[in-house]
Amino acid sequence: MTNDLIRLNAYFSTPPGHFWNWSEEEVIPPLTFDIPAPPMEAIEWQQQATICYREELVNILQALAPQGLPPLASILLVMTACGNPSLITVNTLQNLVLPPEGEDRATVVADMALLIRVVQLLQHISQLPAEYRSGSNKTLLLQIIFKDAATLQGQDDLLSMFNSGEYDQAILDSVTTDVTLDTMPAYLRRRLRSHFRTDLEAFEPAIKTYASTEALLQKLRTGVERIPTPAPITLPEPPPSEKDLLTQLAEDENTAGLTRLTQRVMAALKIPMHAQGSSDQSFGGVSDITNRGSFDRLLLSELAYDDELLSARLANNEALYLRREELPSKRNKEWVILVDTTLKMWGLPRVFAMAAALACSRHNKAHASLQAYTLGNKSHQPLDLLSKDGIINGLEKMDTALHSGEALLALLGQQPRSDDRSFFLITDEQTLASPAFQPALASLYQHPGFIITVNRNGGLCCYELVNGRKKPVAYAFFDLDELLFAPPKQSDKTPVTPRVLPAGDWPVLFKEDPFPLRFPTSKVIINQYTVVHLGDRGVLAVTQDQRVLYWDTRKKGAYEVMSFIEEGNYYFGVDQQKARVYLLLYMISKKRLQLYEISLNTLDVSCTSLEQEVTGIRETVFYLNCFFVRTAAGTFSINADNATIRQGEHLSEAVLESVSKRHALGLEVRNRITSFINNGYSVLSSIGGLYVNGAHRLMIGSWVVDAQEDDRIKLRKQPARQTSWPGYMPKITAVRKGATFPAPFNPKVTMETFTWPDGSETIVDSRGLLYLRSADRTIPEICILLILDQFTACWAADGTTCGNTYFILNEAEKHVSGKHFYQHYIQRFIDSLINYAARTTV
Repeated sequence: MTNDLIRLNAYFSTPPGHFWNWSEEEVIPPLTFDIPAPPMEAIEWQQQATICYREELVNILQALAPQGLPPLASILLVMTACGNPSLITVNTLQNLVLPPEGEDRATVVADMALLIRVVQLLQHISQLPAEYRSGSNKTLLLQIIFKDAATLQGQDDLLSMFNSGEYDQAILDSVTTDVTLDTMPAYLRRRLRSHFRTDLEAFEPAIKTYASTEALLQKLRTGVERIPTPAPITLPEPPPSEKDLLTQLAEDENTAGLTRLTQRVMAALKIPMHAQGSSDQSFGGVSDITNRGSFDRLLLSELAYDDELLSARLANNEALYLRREELPSKRNKEWVILVDTTLKMWGLPRVFAMAAALACSRHNKAHASLQAYTLGNKSHQPLDLLSKDGIINGLEKMDTALHSGEALLALLGQQPRSDDRSFFLITDEQTLASPAFQPALASLYQHPGFIITVNRNGGLCCYELVNGRKKPVAYAFFDLDELLFAPPKQSDKTPVTPRVLPAGDWPVLFKEDPFPLRFPTSKVIINQYTVVHLGDRGVLAVTQDQRVLYWDTRKKGAYEVMSFIEEGNYYFGVDQQKARVYLLLYMISKKRLQLYEISLNTLDVSCTSLEQEVTGIRETVFYLNCFFVRTAAGTFSINADNATIRQGEHLSEAVLESVSKRHALGLEVRNRITSFINNGYSVLSSIGGLYVNGAHRLMIGSWVVDAQEDDRIKLRKQPARQTSWPGYMPKITAVRKGATFPAPFNPKVTMETFTWPDGSETIVDSRGLLYLRSADRTIPEICILLILDQFTACWAADGTTCGNTYFILNEAEKHVSGKHFYQHYIQRFIDSLINYAARTTV
C-alpha cells in the first residue's frame, strides 16, 4: 500500500462501528434528473439518513484546507446539526466513548462530560437561523468552529487525489463492515474510542468561546466574538454654543432694527457664483456657453444650420460651444468688504450700509475668507463683522471727507489683482456718480467684485464688475423708518397647556402628567401640509383627528405635543439652530391666523393670535424665519420670532421656486418619513365587541389578548375555524353603553364604553388605546395599546408597565415581564368577571 493510499484511508475511510459510513449502493443526488450515481457519492448516518453528498463535502474541505483540515467525523457532526439535528443525542453517541467490557472505566466520566459539552454546542448550532446553516454560511460556520482546533496542514494534494475518484474502491475495501459494536474485538473498540475522542477534542476551542446560540450568531453576523466595550476615556464637556450674531443684535433694542433690515437685505441681495476657469476634460458639468472651443463641444443646435451657414459661423467665431466647468480644487478665495464712512453716508445710509455689509458676510456661499474695512478720507481701518462689538464700533466710525477715493486707491494699491479676490464696495449712489471719485472707481473696475449703492430713501442697487464694466444684478426698496425705528407690533404669546379635564368618570390615564405611554401612528396623511421632516430631529405631524404628534427617534413612538389643534390649513417652518418648529394655522371659517411655536427640546408650545383678517391664502412659504403669504388681496410676511406682520413683502420668483422645491416632499422623503414614524405595526381602530371566551381569554372583536411564550403580550388573530369551537365561544359578553362620544380634550377623538355584567367597564379610545376598569377596586385600572402585527405595551394605574418599549415613555420605572403583568392585572380582571358569573349562575 502506497503512502498516498495510507493517508487517504486514514482520513476518508470509516472506522468500524462509527456513526457515519459511505454509501455502498447507488444513490440519486439532488438536481441530477434521477440519474443514479455510483457508490461513495454520499455519507450516511449509520445507514439511516444522508448527511451530505460528496460534491458538497469536497467544496467544504477545499474551503477549510487553508486553515487546516479537522477530523472528518467532526465536520460531519456539524453538518448533521445543520440539517438533521434530531440524530445527535448523548444516547446515540455514548457507546462510542465506552471502553470494552472488563477494562478500566476511570476515564469514562471525562469522556462523557466532553461528549455532553459537544452535544450542547451542536444544539446551539441547530438553533441558528436557517440561512446560517446552509450554503456559503455553512462553510463559514465550519471555519469558525474549527478555527483554533488541531488540524492537518498542507493537505491540498490529499484532496486532489480524493477528488479524482481513483482511490474510491480502495477506500471502500479498507472498511471493515462485518462487525458491530457488540461483536467488535477489544482492540478495535479501543481504536474506535480513541478515534472518537480525537473527533470530540476538535470542538474544545469552540466550546470555550461560544457558550450560546447568540454568541455564534454574533460571530457569523459581525465577525467579532464580543462587542467592544467603550474606551475608558473621559471626554471634555463641549463648550456652550454661542448665540448667532443676528440673534445677539436682535435681543438688543438698540440694534434690533439693524437686524430686521439685514434680514430683508439678505433676502433681496443676489450674489452670483462664477466658475473662474474651464476644463479640458470631457466629463463634468457645463458652466457656460462660449464662442471658442473644439468641435466636440459644439452645441447640437449649431448642426441645424446648412453646411454653408455653419461654415460661415465657424469662420466668424459666431458658433456657440459648451464650456466645461473647472474640476474641483482648493481655491483660496477672498472677499474684501469696503464700507464708505464719509460725509454722504452719515445718518440712515450709514446704518443701511452696515446692514448691507452684514448681509454680504452672511451670503458667503463660496466659503471665502472675509476681510472688511471702513473707508475714510485717505485711510482705511479694519472692520469686525463677526461680533456685536465690532458692528457697534463700525457704526461709530464717521469721516468728514466728501468721498473715499484716496483711501480706496491706497487699499487697492496694496492688493494685487487676483481672480480669487473679490471686492465689495458699499457706498452712496451720489458718490458713485461724483467726478472726483472716478479715478478710484476706474481702478476698482480692474478687479472682480461688486458695488452696492444705498440711499436714505431705502433704495439698494447691486452691480457686478465684469470686464471693466458694471452690470446691475439686484435692486430692492425698503421702508427704513418701519424697519429701523417702528417698534414691532407683537401679539401676546400664550403658552398652550393641556385642557382642564372636566368633571366625569374618565380613565385614570388622562390625569397622568407626563403621559406614561408613547402614541402609535394613526390617522397620519403624509404631505407637505400635514407633516414636516426635521432631519436628525425627527418628524412632526398634524393628524386627521387634529392632534400634533412628534417622533424624535425611529426607535420610539410619538409624543402628543398638542392633544387638539383647530381645523384649518397648516404651514410649517423650522429653525434648526433654535430647535423650534413654527406652525402657521389658517382658520378658514374665521378668516384668522394663529402662529404656534413648538420647542423640540422641551416640547413647550406657545400660540399667538394674529389680528389681520385673511381671505383665501394662495401660497405660503417659510424663508429666513418668516412666513411669506400670498393672498387674493396681496402679499405680506410674518416674522416667526415676534409674530410681526409686514405688508407688501414678497420673495422673488427664483427664491420662491427654490424654497418651494426644498420644502416639497418627494417619494423618497415620504418613504423615509413612513419608515421613521412606523416600524411595521398597525392599529386596531374599531372593534366589533368584547367578551371573555370559554378558554378564559379576553377577546377584542376577533383578536385575543394572549401572553406569548416568550414573555410578551400580543393581540393574536383568532382563526375563523375556531369561532365555533366550544372553548372559543363567547362566555361573558360586554354590552355597548350608548353611542360613541367625543373625548374631553378633543372632539375629533371618539370614545366608546362597554359594560360587563359585574359593573366593570371597558373604554375604547380611537387613538388606539383600550382601558379596563374593574368593579373590584383592588385591581388597578389597565390600559392596553391596540397594536397589531407586533407585541403591544400595557400600563397599570399603579405605574407598572410591560411589553414593547417602543410605546413606553420610561421603561426603567416599574417595567415587568409580559407574563407577570398578564397574571397580576389582566388575568385578575378576567377572574373577577368569571367569579361574578359563577356566583350569579348558582
